[in-house]
Amino acid sequence: MDSDRTPLGASGTVSGAVNGRWGRFSGSIALALIPVAFLGIFLLVPLCHVLFRFLSATPAGGFAAMVWNTDLPNVLLFTAGQALLSTLFTLLLGVPVAYVLGGYRFPGRTFILAVIGIPFVMPTVVVGSAFVALLGPGGILGRIVALLGAPEDFSLLRSLPAVILSNVFYDLSIVVKVVGGMRERMDPRLREAALTLGATRPAAFIRVTLPLLAPSIAAAGLLTFSFSFTAFATVLILGGPGMSTLETEIYRQAVNLLDFPAAAFLSLIQLVLVGSILALSAAAERRMSVSMKTLTAGRGLRRPAGGGERLLVFLFAVLPAFFSTVPLLVLAMESLRTPTGLGLRYWRMLLFEAGDSLFAVSPMAAIGNSILFAAAALLLCLSVGLPAAAYLASGRRSSPSRPAAAAEVLFLLPLGVSAVTLGFGFLLTFNRPPFDLRASPFLIPVAHALAALPLTIRTLLPAFRAIPPRLPEAASTLGAGPSGVAMRITLPLALPSVAAAAGFSFAVSLGEFSATSLLSRPEFPTLPILVYQFLTLPGDANRGRAMAASTLLMVVCGIGFAAIDRLRLLPERDA
Repeated sequence: MDSDRTPLGASGTVSGAVNGRWGRFSGSIALALIPVAFLGIFLLVPLCHVLFRFLSATPAGGFAAMVWNTDLPNVLLFTAGQALLSTLFTLLLGVPVAYVLGGYRFPGRTFILAVIGIPFVMPTVVVGSAFVALLGPGGILGRIVALLGAPEDFSLLRSLPAVILSNVFYDLSIVVKVVGGMRERMDPRLREAALTLGATRPAAFIRVTLPLLAPSIAAAGLLTFSFSFTAFATVLILGGPGMSTLETEIYRQAVNLLDFPAAAFLSLIQLVLVGSILALSAAAERRMSVSMKTLTAGRGLRRPAGGGERLLVFLFAVLPAFFSTVPLLVLAMESLRTPTGLGLRYWRMLLFEAGDSLFAVSPMAAIGNSILFAAAALLLCLSVGLPAAAYLASGRRSSPSRPAAAAEVLFLLPLGVSAVTLGFGFLLTFNRPPFDLRASPFLIPVAHALAALPLTIRTLLPAFRAIPPRLPEAASTLGAGPSGVAMRITLPLALPSVAAAAGFSFAVSLGEFSATSLLSRPEFPTLPILVYQFLTLPGDANRGRAMAASTLLMVVCGIGFAAIDRLRLLPERDA
């Protein structure tokens, strides 16, 4: 009897193993199909339509005529110039801040790091509104300089300094995070050895510290340049005549002039340039990662010694945190400042009074649209992001295959595509029956989901890769299918990261403005669109409602990202 049972048992085990391997293979293919299909339909096809529209409608003079018609040299000059100046000033402020916050341990350091990071998670339309409140006519700065004898209508709006200042405000946290992370890992014994051998403090910094920080400074600079290069809402709100970036010019050609070939031409130029910048940034990040492998987090932190270092902490930690909060605090105060004093007049007008005849719907309807679009974007993002992260995690447990490597590039491709270009591609693609969706609100949450998808995958991927491979393999061997493994093993273990990804996609959708500005219909405005409409209309009431709507958006997004940050810390605390 025993001799009869052994072959059967072995056969059953082999069969189970084979079925488990086949189940994992087929499940892996199924996981990849969902995000590949989504990105193929809603990203690659629209980009191909942009290319086709340019190639099929090139004017008689060809490329030279298109360059002349779009005023490309001046647009490129301003786009690159403001991005270069913004990057330079961000690095000049951010590198000393990163050096101090990454080098000294002092009370309140964690809080200051969190405060400096707040602007980066704010919607760009909120940042634009904040600087309108700070720099515009009747704003805080104008009232301050009026006391010094300047005209009462003093304003820095519609100027290059306003655009650059908003970019520095927005991107400072990138430099602090990237360069400060490297500084924190540096071994202080290297600098001490240089000092012991007779080097002065400036010489030790130039010969030891700066070369170690150089890869992180390059990576942060390229990221900052990329964000400033694709600035849209802040340039649209704060820029003046002749201040057109590629983003704003694509919008103007497509929406205001209805010149789709010109918009397609500019979109392709931008796609090539942004892709090149991101490729350089990725190379700098790889070099930085190699350098960081030899370093240990927290080794560079020490307490300030003496009055000089305490002054350094105050100048490059406390004051930058103040700079990161003032515009947002001014925004909140301006939402309460009425002609008769502080009050809730503009909030009541926003939340409880019907919209003006200039608007197709009331402000409350726009808030409802934003919530509905954000919920739809959340569901889309998780429906695509979960299988994408699971597929990439399964492909990295052994040596990554070429399909997995290609899929990872595809899944992160939306990072290199301008949201305005994407919205324009949607207009070109979904404009014929039976897929004429230009008048439908469906495309808005799709665009929002694409904007949030790469970072959602990055949020999910570490949690999926941290799951021990033996757990899903054992479940598959015991007969569980891919859905059973996902529901009983993967999702429960990755739940904090799933919740963080959900909150992230919801918050990103609430604040998305660039693609929505092309896709939104008058009957389906979102809260950021409403803010922009209020800002473009004259009158204190419209300005006040813009401040109130921006403050509401700021508070909701701030709460959302604070919850995300807490959820992302849960696995580390449990460990």
